[in-house]
Amino acid sequence: MLPPLPLLEPKGTAWHPHRGFETVTYLIDGEFEHQDSSGGGGRISNGDTQWMTAGSGLLHIEAPPEQLVVSGGLFHGFQLWVNLPARKKWSAPRYQDIRGGNVRLLSSHNGRALIRVIAGEVADHHGPGVTHTPITMLHLTIGPGARVALPWRADFNALAYVLNGSGGVGAERRPLRTGQLAVYGEGDVLQITADRVQVAANTWTCCCSAACRSASRWSGTGRS
Repeated sequence: MLPPLPLLEPKGTAWHPHRGFETVTYLIDGEFEHQDSSGGGGRISNGDTQWMTAGSGLLHIEAPPEQLVVSGGLFHGFQLWVNLPARKKWSAPRYQDIRGGNVRLLSSHNGRALIRVIAGEVADHHGPGVTHTPITMLHLTIGPGARVALPWRADFNALAYVLNGSGGVGAERRPLRTGQLAVYGEGDVLQITADRVQVAANTWTCCCSAACRSASRWSGTGRS
């Protein structure tokens, strides 16, 4: 996983090659343009996801639109790199433009937590992203003091990255705050709790992502 793109002056990349994996760019604020040598690409903005399968190989470029640079606009997001299984590393390149308005939205029974299912599934609710590697990607927004317990596939690993705020993970509520990553161990439930008092904002937001152990070869060390 690459570090999140902070709220700084936007910068792009030159043309560069990718092969054998997928890049997943989730943009929370701002705009970004993508283009690749297979003809894929487009512009993503607030809440959109660009899921690019490099597969057998392509050239790729990404940069903020010119008007955003001229106006001094800012952006905030992050990018995941997802390894492809060996048998699919030579798959044809593919580009998915997943709009924020098309993700599956779920709410807790009391309305204090909102879950965006971008890819994969949770509790039989499926997101729009199509993946080669079995993976689930969620964006959670949790109100102060609220707790979320999500059913989770026991054969999946799990990561939780805090975008904003503070709280705890697991039954022990191990502390986690903005910019920190939790690696879960074995288990079939993800537990996340927001602190009752939030310093920077009135909600806690984090992104959870996981892949099947047999496909990703990740390992956890103890349930968080």
